[in-house]
Amino acid sequence: MYLLPAIDILGGKAVRLAKGDYDRVTVYHDDPAAQAQLFEEQGATWLHVVDLDGARSGTPENIAIVERIMRKTLLKVEVGGQEEINAAEGDGPVNALDCALRKALERFFPILRTVHLTDYKVRVLDSRERTASKVRVLIESTDGQESWTTVGVSVDIIEASLNALIDAIEYKLVHSSGREW
Repeated sequence: MYLLPAIDILGGKAVRLAKGDYDRVTVYHDDPAAQAQLFEEQGATWLHVVDLDGARSGTPENIAIVERIMRKTLLKVEVGGQEEINAAEGDGPVNALDCALRKALERFFPILRTVHLTDYKVRVLDSRERTASKVRVLIESTDGQESWTTVGVSVDIIEASLNALIDAIEYKLVHSSGREW
């Protein structure tokens, strides 16, 4: 079973109708694309979108908004004044981040092709805060000869994961200085 976040678009806004009644509308966000980004930041990899205006009229009416929403995980990386932008899909949002980050950086640092994530652990630091709790992400990486662990902490599991992934890559680069990248 998959649980998908949903955005219903009516009048250019992200809304919910009470029992399908167009006269009983609750606005959740004025910008559906921004709401989609919030879902993505919270770890969503899929999104269900309904064009309520189009459903009522019988013809699509919010194509431009849907097009703005339709995107994958993007990371923009700058190295030595050169920019690389990549998108990647993966087995979940953390794997997609890892794939996109590596895809962008391996062009500049080929040695990163030897680095692999070997373990990923998450721990809730203060469960009394419930869903607002900080999480600690531990990532173990290896290059086949050496292993290291990096940590990311945040109330956002994706941000904590990204921080740990970046630290793992930086560790490899710092400990490879003097060697050919």
